[in-house]
Amino acid sequence: MAWHEVAQRGYKRIGAALMQETLPSIVDALRLGASLVAQRELRFLKKSVPIPIHFSNDRKVYLQWVEDYRPDAIIGRNHLLYQWLVESGYKVPGDIAFANLIAEQGKSLAGASVMVDKIGGAAVDHLIAELIVNHWGIPATRQTVELEPHWIDGMTMPDLSFAKG
Repeated sequence: MAWHEVAQRGYKRIGAALMQETLPSIVDALRLGASLVAQRELRFLKKSVPIPIHFSNDRKVYLQWVEDYRPDAIIGRNHLLYQWLVESGYKVPGDIAFANLIAEQGKSLAGASVMVDKIGGAAVDHLIAELIVNHWGIPATRQTVELEPHWIDGMTMPDLSFAKG
């Protein structure tokens, strides 16, 4: 969803800085897979920016990737990546636009909201449904509750499509 939102705003060299969790998780694989599919679907983008697999929390590696590939927009996993850009002298927006995959309403960062305020309620609803049908204990098959994110506009990701008319 974030890739399509960023592309619709007129960005052509979109980079994904996904930063692997300290302990690799299924979410890392889902983010990477979704990004690779989005890159393939958005063929009109200029030369694609490689998606680094092993970022961890390494500022130096991240900033070298930005310098090497010069994305016009970055989809990042948290606000730390935005801070590193600003602290390194990049103008956001201006030099690079930034979308956060954990954006919050009322903040300046644009991006996808994971609706933290609704996750707890959805988990409780799921638990109640399991109890109603008399399912107790740890399920034999992993179950997940997924909430569709929604886009939050912010000053870090201006819409370039209007300027192009």
